[in-house]
Amino acid sequence: MARTLIICPTHDHADALLMSIGSVRAQHDTDWRMVVICDGSPDRTTEILEHFAQQDPRITYVRHDKGERFGEAYRDPVIREASEAFVCHLSDDDIWTAGHLGNMTAMLEQADFAVQSPLLLDHSGAASWFVCNHGTRRKRHIPPSGLNNVAYRRDAYLRLEKGWMPAPPKAPSDVYMWNKFLARDDVSVACSARPSVLKLPSSAERRGFSATFRAAELAPWLARVNAPGVFEAVLKSASVMELVSRSLPVHKAQLAVSFKAAMRRCGMLIVDEKAPGNIAVDGAPMEIPMTRDQRAEAELAFLAVKAGAPEAQDSDRRAFADAAMDRPATARRISHAIGNVAQNMSRRVKEQLAALEAQA
Repeated sequence: MARTLIICPTHDHADALLMSIGSVRAQHDTDWRMVVICDGSPDRTTEILEHFAQQDPRITYVRHDKGERFGEAYRDPVIREASEAFVCHLSDDDIWTAGHLGNMTAMLEQADFAVQSPLLLDHSGAASWFVCNHGTRRKRHIPPSGLNNVAYRRDAYLRLEKGWMPAPPKAPSDVYMWNKFLARDDVSVACSARPSVLKLPSSAERRGFSATFRAAELAPWLARVNAPGVFEAVLKSASVMELVSRSLPVHKAQLAVSFKAAMRRCGMLIVDEKAPGNIAVDGAPMEIPMTRDQRAEAELAFLAVKAGAPEAQDSDRRAFADAAMDRPATARRISHAIGNVAQNMSRRVKEQLAALEAQA
């Protein structure tokens, strides 16, 4: 019996599976079994999966007609009929580094539900690191998104009143599911800032890409993602603004007297970029290994939140203005990101940026 069940739902990415499943087969942790759930998939998908199944008995697949929404209901019986202790998910068009499964199972040794801060690469090659500690009291009310970066103990899943099922219209499928875990007091949460998956999201720019084109985009990453320094270089180049900007308003970081205190309110502790990071359980401080540029970006986000707060002092606005003059483009992106969770705060920040530009 394997220790970890890996579920890979797929619809029409076909050839991309050659890369995503290939990255799972390269895992240092080999104690796993995979079930690929075909949700109305074309014959090409079956050809690829037959190839894998003949090469590796750990890989199986089940075929279904196209289900409601993303075929979420097909996942529930697979989990209930399984015997593995841990459950991970693989997106059919992303790449795992060789240590990913080991990282996720290490978190599940300490908690029921595990969340890793994801690393996203857009179509232009720009990277974003969505740093967040979802174990804090406030962030448990805002579930994570994504499949690769979340795992859970099977016994915790079986305690849920309802498991995987189609989400309500317009509701994100994954967020709807993860909220079922985080809403329970008897589910412990482990978080890690260091990612070990390269996510190439199916954003608007990629939505029209064919499965063959997606596979061609993934292939070079599969070939080199585990080469020394490659993944680390992408991580060090990544923007940390997006989710830092969102975490700060949620945790009322504008009330903090310093950047360090603000990070502490968010359940985060910035450490040297070479540090391994830790596993933070149930809101304990999560270590974030940041470069100097990433820390400067995070500090600017904190200053923006303080300057945009209703209770902002002149000194807060001056501190943000001084910092924004050195990074005007970053300051604008931060104000946009803050607007996703705090529109009034974002409006005040944009007004200050407009005043700065008028003076320039």
